[in-house]
Amino acid sequence: MTGIAYTALLEEAEREYPSFPIQFPDGTEVRLRSSLDLNDEETRELSEIQTKLGELDESSSVSALRAEFVKALVLVSDNPEAAQTKLGEAPLKVLVVLFNKYSEGLGGAAKSEGPSPDPS
Repeated sequence: MTGIAYTALLEEAEREYPSFPIQFPDGTEVRLRSSLDLNDEETRELSEIQTKLGELDESSSVSALRAEFVKALVLVSDNPEAAQTKLGEAPLKVLVVLFNKYSEGLGGAAKSEGPSPDPS
């Protein structure tokens, strides 16, 4: 049986479940970590934010919506301070697009988190 280097496993995992980089005009980069890189507390917090976002509707204030999107994105970022600074004043439509793109990228990770169905 042939072994594999741990660094090769790390590289493969990053290819399959990459972080999501955001490049700002001033050159600052913030990476949104894969959901598989979050600890239990962060995963619980993200789930609570997603639930709250699902409960907000068109009658909710823009500031309430913005606050929840920023909170979620800062939570999963590799640099919360920079994320808060850069995303804290972003228009709601930018936050929604960014969160949706990040969430879409989690499709593979979300499917892999649970057990695989038995094909028999």
